[in-house]
This record gives sequence, structure tokens and C-alpha cells, in this order.
Amino acid sequence: MAAKVPPETRGLVSADVLRAMRPDAYFINTARAAIVDYDALIDSLKTGAIAGAALDVYPAEPLSADSPLRSLDNLLLSPHFGGSEP
Repeated sequence: MAAKVPPETRGLVSADVLRAMRPDAYFINTARAAIVDYDALIDSLKTGAIAGAALDVYPAEPLSADSPLRSLDNLLLSPHFGGSEP
């Protein structure tokens, strides 16, 4: 059973947080999908506000084939096993 996400952590990585990052920064999330504002992340990646990102968790899993995340060439997508042991 997945742990519940506390309301105060939803959208924690907001547009403001992403704007505070340097343009050569990479955002990596292997924690919880709910902590990220995905619209803000997509905008930051499209505009070059940050250099790139890597995600191991998604707002909906499995990630849909038509997700706008799949169209970004500066985003690495991992199939939610980044924290798995060999």
C-alpha cells in the first residue's frame, strides 16, 4: 500500500522553485509524483529555464502514450524502478 502524500507537500516543486534554479540545472525526482507541479516543469523544460530533468515517478502510472512529458527531448523517463535493488 502506497503511503499517503501530506497536503503540504503537494506541488512543493512549484513554478517559483523551478524559476529559482539555474539554467544549467537538472531536476531529478525519484520521490513522489505529487510533489511536482508538472505544468510548471513542462514549461521550464520547454523554455530552457532549466537544462533538463529525470523522472522515475509520474502523475499517472503508467505514463500515457500521449503525455506531453514524452515529447520533451531534455527529459529522461525511467519506468519507476530507480530505487529498486538489483
